[in-house]
Amino acid sequence: MRALATGIVLLALLPAAAVAKTGISLNPPPDGTTVGEPWDVTFEYIRNDAPVNLHGTTPSVRIVSDDGTVSRSFPAHLTDKGLWSARVYFPRPGVWNYSIQGFGPASAKQSWDPVTIAAQPKPAVTTSSNSSSFPYGWAGGGAAFVLLAAGLAVVKLRGS
Repeated sequence: MRALATGIVLLALLPAAAVAKTGISLNPPPDGTTVGEPWDVTFEYIRNDAPVNLHGTTPSVRIVSDDGTVSRSFPAHLTDKGLWSARVYFPRPGVWNYSIQGFGPASAKQSWDPVTIAAQPKPAVTTSSNSSSFPYGWAGGGAAFVLLAAGLAVVKLRGS
């Protein structure tokens, strides 16, 4: 009975916690991105669970290497769906911090965990072979079986 009462109290608190959502919604994170590969990110500023389009703003995605020696900024544009979109390229492998700039003091408080960007994967070396998906072995085996069966049928018919 006590567990049921605790569960009801927790469920009653959920709507109050949901109303307080304010910040930047970013999708997708750059996890798995490699050097030179574009990270196409969309984001929006949300205040009290509702998207806010701040007119006259030009937000951007800022990336900074973990050692602080390299930083880049990529301007965003507003899409027809009301989201901001940017195409980001990481110039070298390593650990990078990223943030959204341009929404004023509210965006300065938003942060995400740093991301590790891998080097561009080397293309796989393939050996040239004349293989295909056609089952030559099965076709040859089937043909041999048919010829053997036909030969046996001919021998049996001649013997009768």
